[in-house]
Amino acid sequence: MEKYMNQNRENIDVWIQFVYSEWLNRWEPASLRPSINKLIDKMKNTVGNPRKFDDAWKLIEEIEKLQELLRDETRSYSKESPQMLLECGIAAHQMGNSREAIRFLRGAINIYTDAHEKAVARWLLGCVYWHLNDEVNALSCWEISLNDFKELENRTSKNLEQATWYRKQAKKLSEIIRQAAEINGPPPIPLESRAAQSKKMHLIRSLPVIGEIPAGTPLNVLPAPVDFMETDQVLLGDKKFRIVSLFSGEKVVILPVAQRFFILRVNGTSMNRTTPEPIEDGDYVIMREQRAAEHRDIVAAEIVSGGGKNDRATLKRFMRQDGKIYLVPESDDPRFSERIDPLDYFTKFDEGFYIRGVAVAVLKPLPK
Repeated sequence: MEKYMNQNRENIDVWIQFVYSEWLNRWEPASLRPSINKLIDKMKNTVGNPRKFDDAWKLIEEIEKLQELLRDETRSYSKESPQMLLECGIAAHQMGNSREAIRFLRGAINIYTDAHEKAVARWLLGCVYWHLNDEVNALSCWEISLNDFKELENRTSKNLEQATWYRKQAKKLSEIIRQAAEINGPPPIPLESRAAQSKKMHLIRSLPVIGEIPAGTPLNVLPAPVDFMETDQVLLGDKKFRIVSLFSGEKVVILPVAQRFFILRVNGTSMNRTTPEPIEDGDYVIMREQRAAEHRDIVAAEIVSGGGKNDRATLKRFMRQDGKIYLVPESDDPRFSERIDPLDYFTKFDEGFYIRGVAVAVLKPLPK
């Protein structure tokens, strides 16, 4: 039973990450004031550390108050208020407070004016109800969301791309709801959805462009950057790879010159269900070199034995729970059916393992 509940929770978390990154802003990016964006980013970073949950709740309260004060349904930031509430709802869920998550998501649904975003928020609300084992409300939310997608297919009939997408999603969601009713819980995301997810191509931003420099009389001071070098492909050996960020919602991977990065080739299938992008055998990951990690980071860890003969390195999801640190696989490979390797948990850093870096992007091979 405990293993079943853990699998349910894992499916719920994967669904929330997938829907948030792949559906929410599919047709139009969220438009948030820069100050609000920074506040939400700060909240997301704080939520990942259980020792900072009090700070996270203060930020959530601040964001909720601001959305009431800044609500503007007619000008540049018409979608800002519901997006703020939705972000608070996801953060509350990640901290284990499903009741508050439901309150925030309901609030977002009530003030969303865009039918697509309302339907997506309702599907997310259903995911949170599944976390509470409230099958009636979970299925109700998903059924209404499905009906919204079917209605959106009709509304967008003159836009072939959108209408086709809604039709395909409605067919998939109908089957997912049928499965959920049979097993009394959320089924895994379909393989074809994860495959479609793997077509993303993001940018790497690295070296700064600092303007012009005279070839004659030297400047006293180098100017501030005016732009950055960006690319959507890289060449490793004789193979081309596309770049995909491992942070939901981000489409530019920033590699500051002041930080150290390295690349690892992935050998194995223990992370082939990772969201927002699967990390598959033969992929490469860009790692930011660091010795610490936050909750839910994907890390390169070195696990050390006393004599050194059984030392090993691994790429896993870094999780904190009940005062312990876990290295968690995310895979559909039967060899990793146990969600947490009982040998891969610790109570603190430097107790049998070391963090060597945090994954920021995955490099996926392009067809020749």
